[in-house]
Amino acid sequence: MTAPLPYSPALPDLARTAGRAARRSAGAPPKRFVDPLLVALCGAGLGITLGLTLMALSPLTLTVAGVLSAVSSLAASAGTYLVLVEFLLISRAPFIERAIGQDRLVAAHKLIGPWALWLVVVHVVLVIPASVWGGDWIRDGWALILGDQWLLLALAGTGCFLALGLTSWKRIRGRLARQTWWTIHLYAYLGIALAFGHQIFSGGPFLSGFGRIWWVGLYTAVGVAVLIWRVIVPIRSSIVHDFRVAAVVAESRDACSVWISGRGLDSLGARAGQFLTVRFWHRGLFFEGHPYSLSAPPTGSMLRITVKALGDASSLTAGVPVGTRVFIEGPYGVMTSSQARSPRALLIAGGIGIAPMRALAESLAPTHQVELLVRSRDIADLALSAELDALDALPNLRVRTLIGPRAQHPIDAASLAPSIRDPRSIDVYACGPEALLDSVRAAARALGVPADRIHIESFDM
Repeated sequence: MTAPLPYSPALPDLARTAGRAARRSAGAPPKRFVDPLLVALCGAGLGITLGLTLMALSPLTLTVAGVLSAVSSLAASAGTYLVLVEFLLISRAPFIERAIGQDRLVAAHKLIGPWALWLVVVHVVLVIPASVWGGDWIRDGWALILGDQWLLLALAGTGCFLALGLTSWKRIRGRLARQTWWTIHLYAYLGIALAFGHQIFSGGPFLSGFGRIWWVGLYTAVGVAVLIWRVIVPIRSSIVHDFRVAAVVAESRDACSVWISGRGLDSLGARAGQFLTVRFWHRGLFFEGHPYSLSAPPTGSMLRITVKALGDASSLTAGVPVGTRVFIEGPYGVMTSSQARSPRALLIAGGIGIAPMRALAESLAPTHQVELLVRSRDIADLALSAELDALDALPNLRVRTLIGPRAQHPIDAASLAPSIRDPRSIDVYACGPEALLDSVRAAARALGVPADRIHIESFDM
């Protein structure tokens, strides 16, 4: 590692630094009862929404047009409500972050998103037949669309959601640059806004009374949450702490570490194992925020992320000048040392997943017996290798590196069994490619590790 740097694990005070990080990370494990509470609240909201829809439709008529209209309205209400839930989940409101964590947030996003889209599609497919049943579908349907400006806007909003859903299909998403995919996802905000006028002015169950108050209230609450936690709080935090690039250090042939300085970073509450959404005030890097894990325990004046060149934005990061202003959202994530319930911890890293695992290893070492297992294709791809040697010198920490192809070093129950001798007295942490995380989950469960002691956070939305 090049010098001078504001912090280096190769220095003699590594143990003291790790001890301070552990004390900052100490605390009770996250309370699991919040998850059912959130599900119950979301379920209650869905029940109220569907109940108000049925009340607005009554008395129901058992004609073809009446049934189509009822199904269409219920699908529209449920689908739009689920879209609002999706926006609330990505608002990064602190109580949601603490209750869910990144891995379950990703799972919820993948579960809710397709249902929301298909329900909106059902509404669009049925609304014209329900409205013009018995007439000329093409002529009357076209007249219906052209005669209602709010309906035209809602159709444009539906187009935004269809583009979002289509580009999220794995076969298509794999061919898109991340920036393109992310930009298309921003149209979800436009889509939900365009649909709003149609819902409260020209059609559906929320045109008046309590139904309208409820629907406007939902939109307002979600909009305020997104505005506060995704815009106002990050901008304020970035200005108050004055985040700046302090150094950029090459760590391997395609990875670099970015040291970010700031004022009073203890109040930020960042902990080893968490991640930040980072925007550099630099050409080609500000428009899109990227999630990067902390790769060293934070100090009162310095944060560090380690970035692998996987796309256009991450490739540009190595060229960011010292002094560049940085805008940060977060810290996010619950995969910290406070999750540990056992005296031993097994940390597994693949590729750039070494970043949070390296920080967590240092944070856990003063109070736990830690084994850090690192897999890399070859030695040139192994980031932070000098720091791994320094960590291996700590009394409670053992580092093992597996260099070579996946077939040579599989992550399965047989390979992890020597490290997980007593499955009920160990916590397992992992970060890396999705295939690695799936293998760790399967192997740990097969060896008898309880589900609440397997700590994984996925970034694959």
